[in-house]
Amino acid sequence: MMDDKMVRIEVEVIKMHDQSMLVEYEGEQEWIAYSLIEDESEITEFSEEGDEGELVIPRWKAEEVGFV
Repeated sequence: MMDDKMVRIEVEVIKMHDQSMLVEYEGEQEWIAYSLIEDESEITEFSEEGDEGELVIPRWKAEEVGFV
């Protein structure tokens, strides 16, 4: 069970980098550090550009980048 400090969002991976990935959510693109991605996330540091799926990140980060 996920606590309320995490959010689940459906994203597309746009670009992969050494320590982060650029994802698109509802037309907005933001970089997300791999260290912020929760274990239960479908999208991980092993995803590839063009992959789509559920990304689980801390609510504070989702709010910071405007995803919630």
